Amino acid sequence: MGGFEIVVGLVDIFKIEARALLEGLKFAWAKGYRRVKIENDNSILGSEISTNNERE
Repeated sequence: MGGFEIVVGLVDIFKIEARALLEGLKFAWAKGYRRVKIENDNSILGSEISTNNERE
């Protein structure tokens, strides 16, 4: 499989989770995956992803 790690400073949890999601998507894209299923426990982040996805 694979993995990644990021260094974060003192920022809020929303930004940390959003950054982790972004890095995970970049990782998946680099591995050739074009369709991924995202699971998270942050309802605000999930809502933002769903809302932005519907706009496109």
